[in-house]
Amino acid sequence: EYLTARTARVAVQKRSEGASSLDTEIAFGAAVAVDGRGHYLTAAHVFEGRNPNDAVLERYGMTSCEITLVWDGFRDHDPPIDLALIRAETPPGKWFEWVPTEELAEGVEVITAGYAGGFISFAAGELRGVDETSTQHWTLRHNAPVDDGDSGGALCTLDGRLVAINYASVQITPWFGYLWSVAARPDLEWLREKISAP
Repeated sequence: EYLTARTARVAVQKRSEGASSLDTEIAFGAAVAVDGRGHYLTAAHVFEGRNPNDAVLERYGMTSCEITLVWDGFRDHDPPIDLALIRAETPPGKWFEWVPTEELAEGVEVITAGYAGGFISFAAGELRGVDETSTQHWTLRHNAPVDDGDSGGALCTLDGRLVAINYASVQITPWFGYLWSVAARPDLEWLREKISAP
């Protein structure tokens, strides 16, 4: 329930030009509440090829609401980062606290929260690597399974503190499953500046 209350589902419509509402495709991702003012982090590719204005944030125990795309790591960052900052029309009741970067190391036990298959889902694993990709973010590898719909979901320590935002899994073959999952963690001071920017 702790993770569910802080992890939302993003439903984004993708309608082909000239298509009727019956032909509308809806893609699902996850988003993670990072403050009490309505800011969430998600994976940037959740909106790729789609209009963020057609997205709805669905939260446990709360009514759905529209969102505003504040920052897109594919569009607004060089090199691109698979992270996006969004703001919900109504703020969350609860949000995550970040685990300090110095506590992140290979072997730390983690749990994921996302919306694989469109429903809240969880998986457990361990950190396998932490790389400072740029001054603005780190890339983390872990072995907890991540599936379609989990993109943008939380990677947390077992006590519920936020580690990073899941965005991909690297597969070996359809027969042997995945090799590892990948998550992005923004520099927290940099994130605060993005949230505070007008």
